[in-house]
Amino acid sequence: MDTSEGGSAARRVLGLVAVASWLLIDAVRGAGPLLSGLAADSGLLAVLAALAAFAAGGVLAWLCALAGRHFGAGMVLLFMLAVVGVLRIGLPFLEGLWLINAGLYLLALALTTVVLAARMALGNGGAGPTVAGTALGAAAAVAEQTVLRTWDAVWRFDLLGWVALGVVAALAVLMGWLCRDLEPVGASRGWWAYGLFWGLTVALLANVAWVNAQADVRMSAGSALAIVSLLTGAVLAAQVHRTSRTVVAVLAVLGLAALAVLLLRPGLVAAVSLPIVTAVAALSAAAVLRPADSSPMRRLGAATVFGLAIVAAPLLAHVDSSLGLTGTTTVPFVLAGAALIAGAAWFAWTSGASPAAASTTNAAESAPDETARGAGDTGGPTPAGQDAAEVNARDQAAGASAVSASPSSGRVPQGWIAPGVLVGAATGIIVAVGLAFWTHATYETERNLSKDFLIAPTALTWNLHAGVQPRVTGGPSIALDEIDATLRGSAADVVMLQEVDRGLLIAGGTDMLEYLAGELRLPFVYAGAHEPQLGNAILTSRAFGEPRTLELPASEDGVSRSAVAVDFMGATFATAHIPSIAEDGGQAEALSDWLSGPQPLVLGLSLAPEPSDTVVDALVAAGFADAQQVLDVPAPTYLGNDPSGLETDTLDHLFGRGVEFTSFETYGVGWSDHLPVVARVATGASAPTDVDGDVNEVQPEAGASVSPSASASASPSASPSASPSASPSPSDG
Repeated sequence: MDTSEGGSAARRVLGLVAVASWLLIDAVRGAGPLLSGLAADSGLLAVLAALAAFAAGGVLAWLCALAGRHFGAGMVLLFMLAVVGVLRIGLPFLEGLWLINAGLYLLALALTTVVLAARMALGNGGAGPTVAGTALGAAAAVAEQTVLRTWDAVWRFDLLGWVALGVVAALAVLMGWLCRDLEPVGASRGWWAYGLFWGLTVALLANVAWVNAQADVRMSAGSALAIVSLLTGAVLAAQVHRTSRTVVAVLAVLGLAALAVLLLRPGLVAAVSLPIVTAVAALSAAAVLRPADSSPMRRLGAATVFGLAIVAAPLLAHVDSSLGLTGTTTVPFVLAGAALIAGAAWFAWTSGASPAAASTTNAAESAPDETARGAGDTGGPTPAGQDAAEVNARDQAAGASAVSASPSSGRVPQGWIAPGVLVGAATGIIVAVGLAFWTHATYETERNLSKDFLIAPTALTWNLHAGVQPRVTGGPSIALDEIDATLRGSAADVVMLQEVDRGLLIAGGTDMLEYLAGELRLPFVYAGAHEPQLGNAILTSRAFGEPRTLELPASEDGVSRSAVAVDFMGATFATAHIPSIAEDGGQAEALSDWLSGPQPLVLGLSLAPEPSDTVVDALVAAGFADAQQVLDVPAPTYLGNDPSGLETDTLDHLFGRGVEFTSFETYGVGWSDHLPVVARVATGASAPTDVDGDVNEVQPEAGASVSPSASASASPSASPSASPSASPSPSDG
């Protein structure tokens, strides 16, 4: 293989790994709500299903390598890419358990294609292009998430969703066809590091919703930050063949510090740390992943470990969030990132040479043996009439070419970076800038808001269940468009939301805040609860004042929560989600004390399942009136998990102090396990006599009118749904 042929192969496998990675990221995001649906029946069942799906991907990859003996490794990979693309297009037509099973099968198959594509890249470019292709594919997935507003294509039935599904499937088939004649590496090691890098990538680094919440930025900035960070990682990984062990060690120290800042210090410093963590993590994976001697059973184990390494940190974080084991969901990701970065530095240093030299030695030593039996792992078919000696010679020649083509050997590429990476990075930067401008102009510019004063605003409170629709009402699915339509139909002046998802994989990785705020184009305030990615939000039909947040004490379940409040039309509107009074660790008392000022007050409160009645009693004793009790409207607001409706309860409340509730109703929609609660609230405030006065401040001479809001149309009449939810909340945030 000459240099030009090696460069061409390296470019092709770069695109191959990128598309396979894109498919896997989309499959993992789609599997989250499906596992959430299983968790409604049994949390243990959901955990076992997740482990089985990720482990099965490695086993299937091993079986596909065996099939490559007879059909050719490239043709097997092409077939698998086509299957994944077609199956993903068919998912929107399924529902219920059929959807869950198909989605988990899709996840396993997508993981299989990544293993096969990575082996192909290792054999025709080395670890650098393999990890660089992964980062480029992740950047493409972030671009897709931005265009789709994090509401992924598999959950949509609009033209944009079908186009996204079709484009990715077509690219997968195209890249598989272009690489059909290439041969993978005979054997390799370091898959544990590649898996840990994948776990960080799919849950954090290539999850624009997570980046938005963690860095506290709008999506225009978050998507650009994530894409540029991943492109930086691709460029650094593509230079692993020129990176000394000293550089790896120094970058490891910097990367570990940045990792701690990224995960433990949300905000601006997290935004600065993200590119460093992404680049160092990519380099670390490339420094460990390498061609090396390995037995068939060891290859099976390595592929299985790869899948389990991907899911380990996200799964532990979800279990931690559900059970409150450590008090923070960042610990599993800190441990995974530290293991990857520190492990790579240790491997590079103890090898006695640079990662490139270590990989060269392992590849050179293993090439004859591995390629001789390589047909057992990846080899092509044996033509009729060809004897064993000829087949063995052909396999050894292919193996020698693969080793010489590896950047780890220092022969191809000859330059300072793997072929094709700079073109991909430059294209990615152009796309990132374009998406940032488009997102900001289209969704982040507030519409012209009315300046009319409201003497009786319409208030809505709703626990969104992180956006996951319950199984018994048609789910599991993500129906952000229906949530948006419900809020529009309510014509609410103040929308108080709980369990707003901003990047949890178990909820599909959506950014509900950015989606709803962008579609409604209303001012908002948000506060994370147990983590920045799940919390409470308030949106208003006019400008509000004095946004503020209260961190509530940790409850007995170890889960931290928060409350958020704004001043609006001469009153304070606040929202929170707390457990029962017996378990809240003083959260109800802290919330009552925080809202003890003289200003008229409306509180949208969601309680955890099975609350104590003393929560309501305690707030009533503190001077709050429950709108539902005052107006005597008997209606459940929580649907429960039992299809018979035996678990329905009243967990969502609109409390008021110094105000008068003039109407109350619930909407019977099935997009959450909670129902929206809507009430008209006469605050007693009057418009300021000074036209330049702040309408959100209490006026010295309050009016007594309780006429309805001029901007609020009559809420649609709806009775509470009789269908209970079968999907618990991903978290108690």
